[in-house]
Order: sequence, then structure tokens, then C-alpha cells
Amino acid sequence: MAKITAEQVRVVYRYANLWLQGSLTNREARDAAVSGSGISSGSAANLILIVRGLREGKRFTRTLSHAAAETLLELISSDFGEDGISNAVRALDQHIEYYENLDQGNRPGLKAIADRWRPRMTFDCYLEKLEKEVVAMASLPASERRKRLPKAGNKPKSRRVSTKIYERNAAVIAEALAKADGVCERCKAKAPFLRAKDGTPYLEVHHKVPLAEGGEDTLGNAEALCPNCHRLRHFG
Repeated sequence: MAKITAEQVRVVYRYANLWLQGSLTNREARDAAVSGSGISSGSAANLILIVRGLREGKRFTRTLSHAAAETLLELISSDFGEDGISNAVRALDQHIEYYENLDQGNRPGLKAIADRWRPRMTFDCYLEKLEKEVVAMASLPASERRKRLPKAGNKPKSRRVSTKIYERNAAVIAEALAKADGVCERCKAKAPFLRAKDGTPYLEVHHKVPLAEGGEDTLGNAEALCPNCHRLRHFG
């Protein structure tokens, strides 16, 4: 594939997704991508098929530049979260293996890209998933939320990615925020602002005994703090 800019990749990506969701035929998506990006018909067709492979987690055989790979993985991660980036990295791994099996040499650049996105697949997307779980827990009646407090056990599971993280119980976070009722449990001031997405008071849930030091992921070991008090708890 001829070298194309990140902006051209974004244009083709948009029309490829319209094809994948059934809003355009493959030919319509290709023609729109050519018109919108200015790249050749052949390059647009190849890139559209690459987007399909990345979205579906399936091997693609068209060549892919490092810059285009970075742009596409960033877009897929933003649009489709954990499942999307998991599929994209899987497809990229299969693409790399395909070329290595053809005895066309290894592809260290693409390998490095896949490896850089692998931690994000399990860390950044985990935080995004936790945030969604907390919102869902906060919408439940308090009685139902409290039933779920011990569900995950007092000791959180850990997972090693680029660093070690603890898989926190969303019910503990949601209940700690509900208990605080918008007031910092350290300084007793109201939350400094409301969350733009749902209008709830912005507080952060802190573990009094850190999980990394053996603290339990329980309501008794949690407190809802304003950002300033949270920093003070950590750094004094």
C-alpha cells in the first residue's frame, strides 16, 4: 500500500465502518473513501479490507505501514474499547505471522506496535470497564448494591500487565460514593464539581490500607475523597 497520511487513514476508516455496519456497499465505501481522502482506488480497497480484519480479529494479508497501524489501533480502541482493541491486536499478530511464514523476514516495527497496545488492551480498557460498572452499580437500589459488596471476595484478584493492577469491586466504589453523598469524608467539603456525563458529585474512592499492601477491597476500607484529599492521603 502506498504511504498515506493519518488523516487519509481516518477518512477511509470511517467509510469502512459504514460498510461493515451495512450502511454502504463495499464499492460505495471504496468510492467515498477515494473521494474523501484522495488516495487511489486500490489503496482504499486494501485499507478497507484491513479495517475489516482488525475489527473482526481475523488475519489480513495486505501490507500495512507502521503509521497506518498506529492510527487504526488508536481509532478502534477509542470507538470499540476492550473488545475492539483485543480483536485488532489479534489480527495484527496473525498478519505478522503470515509474512514471517512467507520467509519475507520478521516485522519488528509492527511487532513493537502490537506489544505497545497489548498492555492498553488490559489496563486502559480495564479502567474504562470499571467506570461503566460503577455507573451501573450506582443506579441500583442501595439494598441490591449492598448484597453485592462481598460478592468478589475481600481480597481482589491481581493481573500483571505492564504493571500490576487490582480488579476492584465496582459495588464497593458505588456504595462508598453513595454513602458519602457528595461530601468528602476527610475535609467535609462538598465535591468540587459534578461529573459532566451524569451530574453526580465528583469524588474519588480511596483504600485506607492500600490493596498493594494487603488491604481489603471492602466498604470498611474505602472512603470517598475530593481530589485534593486523595492526593494528601497518598503523598501527605
